[in-house]
Amino acid sequence: MVGPGKWIDTTKYRVISPNVLGSTYGLTSPASINPETGKLYGKFFPQITTADQASLVKLLLDHLQIDRIEAIIGASLGGMIVLQFAVHFADIAEKVVVISSTAKTTAGTVAIRSVQRAAVLADPDLCDGDYREQGKWPTHGMKVARMLGLISYRSRTEFDTRFNHR
Repeated sequence: MVGPGKWIDTTKYRVISPNVLGSTYGLTSPASINPETGKLYGKFFPQITTADQASLVKLLLDHLQIDRIEAIIGASLGGMIVLQFAVHFADIAEKVVVISSTAKTTAGTVAIRSVQRAAVLADPDLCDGDYREQGKWPTHGMKVARMLGLISYRSRTEFDTRFNHR
């Protein structure tokens, strides 16, 4: 999908792929040190919205002195960020591409996410959010939450085919 001669042709376009705020892979997250306390943010890390994420992308573009982009593309959570970006910064992106995402969360999705959070919170290795400081990781709760999430991403037809159910 991305590379020379592909849909996002890197011989034609410069590609910027910013990380997501809150991710433990490079940006400030609950696993980062809070400069005010000298301790991990952990459970005290602030809530983040997709609007916050879109604003972060805009700050990056401003830092790079980029006023206009050919396209902004995102899938899943990235698609929600792209939609927020398109609403708040409509004059910057020529094209908006949203893949496997939604513009509005349904009550059913809110319910599933609530059960996913409950699975993580019920894991004793979460240690009330201080798992890293305790040298633990809530793998069981995360596994159950991920299993539920994966079920919610599938269609009835796929399940019928996969599990040979008629």
